[in-house]
Amino acid sequence: MNGQTQRLEKAMATMLRIIRDRPDRRKYMPIVQRLERAITSSKNDDAEFERIMGMAAELKG
Repeated sequence: MNGQTQRLEKAMATMLRIIRDRPDRRKYMPIVQRLERAITSSKNDDAEFERIMGMAAELKG
């Protein structure tokens, strides 16, 4: 997991605490939804990078 993913997941935990604890929680939902998408994208980027590096390692020469 890269640093960006870790930062996004930390931000998500913070936002989830805000949503849990605040009476105006609904207004924070769009932020959580954007964070979810960003975390998924970051994890996909990590997986794609590992896949590409694996292909590069298999090259001869």
